[in-house]
Amino acid sequence: MSRLSRLSWAFCALVVTAMLAGPVWADVILDAPIIARASDAGNPSGDGPDTGSGLDNGSGTAILAGDSSGDILEFRTLFLFDITANTADIESAATITFSLTIARSSGPAILGDLGAFDLVALTAGEDNGSLAATDYAIAGSVVKTFDVSLLTEGETIEVDVTAAVQADAGVNPYTGFRLQASDPDAFNDDDSTADLVFFGTIGDNDAALTIVPVPEPASLMLIGVGTAMSARRRKA
Repeated sequence: MSRLSRLSWAFCALVVTAMLAGPVWADVILDAPIIARASDAGNPSGDGPDTGSGLDNGSGTAILAGDSSGDILEFRTLFLFDITANTADIESAATITFSLTIARSSGPAILGDLGAFDLVALTAGEDNGSLAATDYAIAGSVVKTFDVSLLTEGETIEVDVTAAVQADAGVNPYTGFRLQASDPDAFNDDDSTADLVFFGTIGDNDAALTIVPVPEPASLMLIGVGTAMSARRRKA
């Protein structure tokens, strides 16, 4: 038996061993967050505090970022992911991604006049697994800002939120995020048209966290052996 044949048999044995042992790594997807839409009558009109004055969480409620017509309300959408069963996966993850698909836009936002919206990682309020109107303005840090003019309807936004989620793992049972207009006063232009980006509805959306683990040594070994064998075949 040639040396290459022996290597081929050895590689097959490794593959069989890995198959019997089960997957050496697999992504973990958390896709059923608690979602609510918060609004504030004081913003962007500037007539009141930025604290939140309403909360909607019905299954048909639209997931929004932007303002209503006539500068009356600004809408922000909140997400809480239960991470209690995934602490180990999160702590050892290579990357963790937040994803959500844009359903459509409304008003001048279709042409990008909305400006931009932010994904904010909440730094408080995740402990009890419930959302309130005041979470409209709860403390958080902007993870990423999206320029609406560069996005298209049906596009899925993906954001690396590894640091934010890992900071919650083992500390909070939930990790939270908020979608909001970057500068509602600037994008509104004092018109009477709602400037909104829609991300589906509560109960019909694809919001998810994808936890990608670091490949285990056995996986790396299989990849390395496979690469080496491919190189040998090319030389032969």
